[in-house]
Amino acid sequence: MSEVVSTHTRQIENLIGLSLRYGIAMGIVIGLSEVAWAYQLNNIFPSRFYYLPSESLWPIVSVALFADTILVLLGAMTAGVVLTAARRFARDAAVWGLVCRFAIVGGPVAILLLYWARSYMTAMMGVDFSAVRNTSIGAALVCALLLSLLCQRWDLAGRGRYSLAVWGTSATALFGLSIVGFVEFRSEHSPPAVEIANEPALGPNIVFITIDTMRYDYIGAYGKKEVETPYLDALAADGALFDAAIAHAATTSPSHASMMTSRFPSFHGSINGLAIREDLGTFPQILQSRGYHTAAFVAATPLRSTDSGLHKGFDRYEDSLVPFSMFFGRDEFQQLALFQFLDLVVGTFVPGRIISDRALDFLEHRPEDKPFFAWFHYFDPHRLFYMLIEEPYPKPYAGKFANDGLPHAEEREDYAGRVTYTDTQIGRVIDDLRARGLYDDAMIIVTADHGEAFGEVHDEIEEMHHSHYIFDTTQRVPLIIKPSKRQAAALRGLYVERQVQLVDLAPTILDVAGFEAPESYSGVTLVPLLEGATSLDSPEVAYMQKVRYHITADMDDSMGWMHEENLVGMRTPRFKFICNNKGHDERMYDLESDPHETTNVVESYRIEADALKSDLFGVLEPDPNSSIGQREMDPMVVERLKALGYMQGP
Repeated sequence: MSEVVSTHTRQIENLIGLSLRYGIAMGIVIGLSEVAWAYQLNNIFPSRFYYLPSESLWPIVSVALFADTILVLLGAMTAGVVLTAARRFARDAAVWGLVCRFAIVGGPVAILLLYWARSYMTAMMGVDFSAVRNTSIGAALVCALLLSLLCQRWDLAGRGRYSLAVWGTSATALFGLSIVGFVEFRSEHSPPAVEIANEPALGPNIVFITIDTMRYDYIGAYGKKEVETPYLDALAADGALFDAAIAHAATTSPSHASMMTSRFPSFHGSINGLAIREDLGTFPQILQSRGYHTAAFVAATPLRSTDSGLHKGFDRYEDSLVPFSMFFGRDEFQQLALFQFLDLVVGTFVPGRIISDRALDFLEHRPEDKPFFAWFHYFDPHRLFYMLIEEPYPKPYAGKFANDGLPHAEEREDYAGRVTYTDTQIGRVIDDLRARGLYDDAMIIVTADHGEAFGEVHDEIEEMHHSHYIFDTTQRVPLIIKPSKRQAAALRGLYVERQVQLVDLAPTILDVAGFEAPESYSGVTLVPLLEGATSLDSPEVAYMQKVRYHITADMDDSMGWMHEENLVGMRTPRFKFICNNKGHDERMYDLESDPHETTNVVESYRIEADALKSDLFGVLEPDPNSSIGQREMDPMVVERLKALGYMQGP
């Protein structure tokens, strides 16, 4: 018995020695591989912008080396201890040594080879990796086994320095590749120098909250009393509630892009998975240049900086989809390891609890010598798909909608529960603002990118979820604005009937901050409405578009995707006009007599319809410089968007 114990002790001691010898080397190689790959992505997908540090390479390298070395060491030791406890290889030292080297060296190398092969085949060759997955896995394992055997042979022959020389050479080459990628990235994609105002900004703090997939009529203040939203209701009581705020797209990225740029989707060029035009600025850039500290905390794939381009103008843009990642507010390494190296299409969003945690951390450590603009994005009402760590959403409304005569009661009950959950998470931020004495002075805006449909019928069309159509179920969204106490003329408990659109938010925020909005903006300031005015010096119209991609079975190009038929629409206080982007399939609804858009009356109001159509195409004429549908989409983004339900496959 003592001999067996001694054998296992020696095995563990040998394992520790091997882990230290090879684990550190492998951690360095893998870390540099991740950094090199992250910066070289820009060369593989030159049409996309990958938001990475451009000031210095050392912080991102140091984090990668430290994190990956620790992970490799822990993983190798854990695997070795488990195998030792099982006693499967205790009698054969040679096999045991090979297993250890494979766990420490071969396994990580196999993962790297598989990911690089997959990315190259998919992005550069247009090959469906799933068709050669098993062959690729087998080839990678064979290479890993041969490498492990070679390392063992060198060690047994007393030539372990050979293997370390190989790792050193590999690390040097990868570091060189990282430098090359970093230099190219910095020269091509560093944001232009922002001229900071000499005088400090004097405007109030501004908190901008967007809730993904949030119907206006599931908030208590809008009349849905059976759904509890006490914090949103309280904000409405402290400020203004807008009855008819219209979003410009039925998907996340283009709708948010319109808010941030005050431009319509046909101009800013964003769809889910493709960023806004590189030459287009955002209103946070103006705030940042005038002395505001700017920060954003977003919750889902479509708003990641690499996928949206909306990081422009933010001192801090935290878009990590890994709940436990806090490295520089970035997670390139964890993303690559968990989502890409291991090919796990999970963690496509983080729950509101994580966003509020990050928000509270920001409020705790924010600079106190300047006002801040903070954007918090909550994704929870969105139909759930995959998460890295499941969130236990409450179900307080189970069975309560069963007899209301509307379809899909169970799904609506789950949705209402997630709305209440989101209100609670927003409440944590509101309570913290109050505790810090920031609430009264802050301007707080709450809105949504789009709503959600639950089987509503429009003529013969039954609408479910979002992104397919541009009816009011998805385009009419909540808008609550609590003014700062500095806005002395602003009214509290105000109900605004005038129709507004989300491109109005950027000029409104700039107005409150004390700055003029660019003339190129499509929106107008809403400050007069906050002060009790009932009209604005602009037409009471709103414009919307549907731009959505569809995965095709015939693989028309290397990515196998194409446009679905796009829709455009225009809404006045009375009429809603919709047609496709060719001007066909016209629909018009009389919102006064038919607020749920059930009956197409386009032929009954032909003169009005033609006038609206003419105006619509005059405003939303696709910009000739826009490249929607011509840019290459990252295959991993495609997979994550499919996981969120934004893309359909055969």
